[in-house]
Amino acid sequence: MFKTERKEKVNLIKKAPCDFFKIWSYKKYWYKFGYKIAGRICVNYVKWIIQNVDGANCSDVIFIARDGYLLEKIFNKLTNNKYKTHYLYAPRSLNLLCQLNYEKDGDFTYEHTKTIIDYYRTKSEKIRALPTIKSKEDGVKYINENFDELKKLADIEYKNFAKYIKSNLKDAENIAIVDSVSKFFSAQKIIENCIDKKLLGLYYLIQEGAAIDEINVKSFSPISKYMPEDLLIEFIMTSDEPPILSISGGQVMYKNISKEENSRIKAFKEIAKGTLDFVDDLLKTNSNSDSVESSEQIANFINSFIENPNNTDKKMFKKVLFAYDTQHSIYRPLFPQWYSSNINTIKNFIFNFDMKKLIILLRIMFE
Repeated sequence: MFKTERKEKVNLIKKAPCDFFKIWSYKKYWYKFGYKIAGRICVNYVKWIIQNVDGANCSDVIFIARDGYLLEKIFNKLTNNKYKTHYLYAPRSLNLLCQLNYEKDGDFTYEHTKTIIDYYRTKSEKIRALPTIKSKEDGVKYINENFDELKKLADIEYKNFAKYIKSNLKDAENIAIVDSVSKFFSAQKIIENCIDKKLLGLYYLIQEGAAIDEINVKSFSPISKYMPEDLLIEFIMTSDEPPILSISGGQVMYKNISKEENSRIKAFKEIAKGTLDFVDDLLKTNSNSDSVESSEQIANFINSFIENPNNTDKKMFKKVLFAYDTQHSIYRPLFPQWYSSNINTIKNFIFNFDMKKLIILLRIMFE
């Protein structure tokens, strides 16, 4: 009798006009997001990757951590492990640390120089003694004044990284490299330097202003400015690992897990499960054709989700913040436009508010 009454109460609240009462849908939210949203996006991107890998007769495919974690798993499922794949670590910060190749005067100058100086504070007494960087001018000044010391440290860092890359790619010949969104192609460039070979770079999106004439790259989406949908791509195409600091002795050095990263990791684990189940169901039903939805179709699909969030979407995404900088120290909501004040939303909540349903909800919560 108790179970029947409880079920009726739950059904009553589920029918409430305000999404506030649909707390039961939160339980599997990230899994469902993976199955219904991320699955379709990733599968079409990976199909495009397979077409290009086949067309270039590649024998080996590098999936760059962390963005390539889920993509590699999908790739191996769809190709039935036809290719030799490599999940390699080459974070953006590593290119800065090994080659001191930072943006001299632009939007990334402060972030780049701070990453270099802060990392090498742990390696050198001279660098440790430098004042805190407060502006991009400070960063450029400190690097210029201490370039010889930094270059010595960077050469050691590069030597260690090159050893790691060569040991993983010693028998590889025709190689493709896969990443999500890029402008500077830092991973591709540093790996090419390490093995002295040109790679075929495959990216979901190449950002506007990228120097594509200097490197062999292709983009699933048209080259464009960074858009809101691109943030969702980077949120989906990642792993359950913390941010990568560097590679030392062939071992990955991670940054400490912040509370923001911990929330993201928990959500991603469920997203990955849902995405991979979507791929498995696709293969089981023999509906995995070679056809690929266009990037425009996928962009419309993504934008439809972003432009029409329900209250559950807003609540769940508000719990998971996204790192906007190389150092992973600045976290913000993925879609801040979802949380702007809206008087109509408040009016609708008040209009649909039902005290009886709130009382029932509270009783269920504390039973």
